[in-house]
Amino acid sequence: MPDARAGGPWADRAKRFARSAALPFDARYFALIARAPAAACAALLTDEFRAAIDPGAAEAGYLRAIEPARGADPLHRALHADLALYLPGDLLPLADRVSMAHGLELRVPFLDHRLLEFAARIPAAHKIRRGETKHVLRRAVRDLVPAALLRRPKQGFSAPTQVWFRGPLREFVEDTLAPTPIRQGGVLRPGAVRALLDEHWRRRANHDDRIFALLTFVLWQRAYFGAAAA
Repeated sequence: MPDARAGGPWADRAKRFARSAALPFDARYFALIARAPAAACAALLTDEFRAAIDPGAAEAGYLRAIEPARGADPLHRALHADLALYLPGDLLPLADRVSMAHGLELRVPFLDHRLLEFAARIPAAHKIRRGETKHVLRRAVRDLVPAALLRRPKQGFSAPTQVWFRGPLREFVEDTLAPTPIRQGGVLRPGAVRALLDEHWRRRANHDDRIFALLTFVLWQRAYFGAAAA
C-alpha cells in the first residue's frame, strides 16, 4: 500500500490495519497501537544487542496487562489496555511533566475515579452508536455546548515532526543518526538506520515515529553513557 500525501498518518494506520486484520482481537489491537512491527524494530538492532533482549517482551507485557479484561467485549478490552498502559505509561506522565515545567497545576476531571468507574459500566452499544464515538457524553452535554463542538472531530497535540524532519531539523537528524555515532553506540545497525532515513527522505514511507524514537534513544544514550556512545 503506497503512502499517499508523502506518508500521511491515515495511510500509516491503514497499513497497520491491513497487516493485522487476520489476527485475534487482542493481538490485532496491539499491532494497531504499536509504532512499528517487532520485526522492523529488530532489524534496526545489532546482532549482539538483539541476542541479549526478548523481542516479544512488549507484546507479552501488553497481553498480561489486559488479562483481567479477558471476558469483556473487544471495546472494553481495548479501553482496559489504554487505562492499564497508555494513560500511566505515556499520556499522564507527559501531561504532568509538561505542565509542571511551565508552573501549571493540571487536572484531568474525566479521570475522577467515581466517573471512571461509572463509565466502565456503560455498555459498549451506548459508547459507540452508528459510528459516533463518545455517544453518551455527547448526549449528556448537548444542551451545554455548541453543536459545532459536538460534531468536531478529535484533535490531538502532536508535534509537526513530518514538517520538521524534512525541513529545519533534517540536518540535525542526519548528524545525530550518522553512521559513525550510530556504530559507536553499539546498539543500532548503521546500514539499517541509513536505509530507513533514505526511504523517508524519498517519500517512499512515513517513518516520523521511528525517526523520533531513534533520535530520543541516541540522545539519551549519549547523555547517560557519555562519549562512548557519541
